[in-house]
Amino acid sequence: MVTAIGIGGLGLLAVAILVAIFVGRRLGRPMLALAKVASRVEVLDFSGAAGLPRGPVREINQAVGAVERMAGGLAWFETYLPRTLVRRLMAAGPDVRLSEMRDVTVMFTDLESYSQFSLELPANDVVNYLNELLSRIGPIIEEGGGTIDKYIGDSVMAFWGAPDERSDHAAAACHVAMAIAREVEAFNVGRRDQGQHACRMRIGLHTGPVAVGNVGFDGRMDYTIIGQTVNVAQAIEQAGRGVVGIREAVVLVSAATADGAGPAFAFEPHRGLIVDDVTQTFQLS
Repeated sequence: MVTAIGIGGLGLLAVAILVAIFVGRRLGRPMLALAKVASRVEVLDFSGAAGLPRGPVREINQAVGAVERMAGGLAWFETYLPRTLVRRLMAAGPDVRLSEMRDVTVMFTDLESYSQFSLELPANDVVNYLNELLSRIGPIIEEGGGTIDKYIGDSVMAFWGAPDERSDHAAAACHVAMAIAREVEAFNVGRRDQGQHACRMRIGLHTGPVAVGNVGFDGRMDYTIIGQTVNVAQAIEQAGRGVVGIREAVVLVSAATADGAGPAFAFEPHRGLIVDDVTQTFQLS
């Protein structure tokens, strides 16, 4: 009798263990998947967020559904958010200053004759052209350590030296400018070989102090830079209108940028008063 009871008890224990393992797996699978997706979302990676496994517990399924919807919404908005910038600010942690003076190098790019070009073609063709070009030069800027500040029509504004401090921001910006020039050259040659229109690009660089930080109001903030350095960089880009030649992209830099970039680059003097505090610029080649 005692033996039978013992055997029965062991059987019940075995069944309980098996049930516990089964229930644990049913509960653990969705929770583990949820934890993995949450860790990815933390670094703005929304892959794998759709189709998460469900379990037998309603509350867990509700949490899984909420994370799926949240990730889906964030994945949509990441199209409009500067993800690289957000990641850098996240990596900087709570010690990052959101308003400070910093020496940076600013870049402006612009397309020549783009306004006339945009009037002669359907809007969809114009947008496709611009997006294809930006899809080539945008990654070059970000992979080169630059922060894309904004798109202004067919113009791009970017800067080096914030939020990551770096002493070589002028050299980094010059390297990127040269890489963009090569990419624009290949892009335009390819289009012209197919009988399509292509716009030459002007690129202007200037190095100097700016106020960098959050500008705006609650609910709509931009991490951006403000100051005369920005105005000078744009003026230098505009000065590229007077540069003649057969190149598909012209790069002009200020004396401050040339000095900061160092002897690794070839600068040709391009004289002319741009604004009051810039009396000499150089063409990067």
